[in-house]
Amino acid sequence: MNDTAPTLGSITSSDAEKRILARRSKAFNLKDRVFCELFPDVVDEIKKDLSETNTAEEATLREEEERLRSAAEPSSSLSSLMSNLIVIAGVVVLAFAVRYMIHAAQEQDSHYK
Repeated sequence: MNDTAPTLGSITSSDAEKRILARRSKAFNLKDRVFCELFPDVVDEIKKDLSETNTAEEATLREEEERLRSAAEPSSSLSSLMSNLIVIAGVVVLAFAVRYMIHAAQEQDSHYK
């Protein structure tokens, strides 16, 4: 099981993927009634391990969420300001383009008269 040599038909996976699958198998084994009946001491260990993992993950998620929230607040007002300035600049450029076209059309009409 722990051998890393490839064999015919085997699937290679990284250590991180193996850890993820092992964590998932713990939760899966807890749902199996036969497993729980055969290994009650292991079930207690798995429950304890899963609860510790869940609390650690929740704490990490809360910290990450708080960090993202604090990092996003100042830049959100800045990005909002930048967006508004870009829109205003676009409207000004469009107004000058229309003004130029009108003046060019008027000059062309005066040459034909």
